[in-house]
Amino acid sequence: MGGPVVQVGQGTTNNDSDYQKPIGKYYALIIANSDYDDEDTWSDLKSPSKDSKAIKKILEDKYKFEHVWLVENADRNTMYEEIDKLSNVVEPDDYLLIYYSGHGKKFKKDNK
Repeated sequence: MGGPVVQVGQGTTNNDSDYQKPIGKYYALIIANSDYDDEDTWSDLKSPSKDSKAIKKILEDKYKFEHVWLVENADRNTMYEEIDKLSNVVEPDDYLLIYYSGHGKKFKKDNK
């Protein structure tokens, strides 16, 4: 059975029986921002939309995610609203992946 397998917080093991089967469902929220209104600050991007659609398909087809939401060209408020909606769906034993593709901005500590 190949080389050692590492579990976070568990050390190294070669025994597959040490793993518990996940009991929760898998969900993903994918946010892809390609189009930007303020061209003086942000240029439009080509990859986020295309890449995010490919990731969505992989998560659904290969990894059998229960549901994958794809939101394109969302402003800050829309992103927060979509994340908030997850609280009505995701249960404590579930797994959630949030993937963002687009421009980002780093703020200074006191510039929240």
